Amino acid sequence: MRDVIVFPIVGKRPHPNEISGSDLDGDQYWVYWGDSFKIEQYVEPWSYEGAKKLEVPIINHEIIVEHIIQSFGAGIILGMIANTHTVVADKDPKHSFSEPCQRLAELFALAVDSPKTGRFIEKEQLRPYQKKYCSSWPKFMRKFGERSSDSKSILEQLFNRATVKYQELYQNPMINTFPQRRTGGLVVQIDDKRFETWINQGIYEESTTLVKPPKTKTNKSDNDNTQNSDVSIPT
Repeated sequence: MRDVIVFPIVGKRPHPNEISGSDLDGDQYWVYWGDSFKIEQYVEPWSYEGAKKLEVPIINHEIIVEHIIQSFGAGIILGMIANTHTVVADKDPKHSFSEPCQRLAELFALAVDSPKTGRFIEKEQLRPYQKKYCSSWPKFMRKFGERSSDSKSILEQLFNRATVKYQELYQNPMINTFPQRRTGGLVVQIDDKRFETWINQGIYEESTTLVKPPKTKTNKSDNDNTQNSDVSIPT
């Protein structure tokens, strides 16, 4: 078999559930085939116990409207929890093993299922963690307009290397000796100068120019004959 992930069926818990509470409903996985990344410490997987579904005696229009509004807001809460978790894992001495990180991971798991369970996470639950850890943000998070701080995490190292690599490729671009042939549609040209501004912690507004591909010349007489041969005139 190729291009598939095979999970064993033996063990106390399914492996997908041990990976951030996954239940194989479209979740994505990161797969690494190299030999440089090695696990030296085994950590017991977190227990992702879902919240009990909220029950109401009767469903009316007000409850439906409120549920829809809260479901839309759940996506914003998810982003806030994820950003806060990233900062706490970066700054806390125990990193992702710290109690605040574990609590935020639990809140994130509950927030993912909140539209299905009706148990929504409130912003006030995040305020204590934001007040303590989010006075500044690691540079790799690119929070423009906010105070930034240096980080020694692997994410910061990868970000710095990617930035340097991009600058090298921009100064010495690779030439594609086998360009792909475009047969139609519009070609989008992206201004690299604006993207470079974004890399240097500026504001990137994607400026695109739509260019129509050149038209191919055709023999009009042959084209007309082809069209006429397919046309029947009723009598």
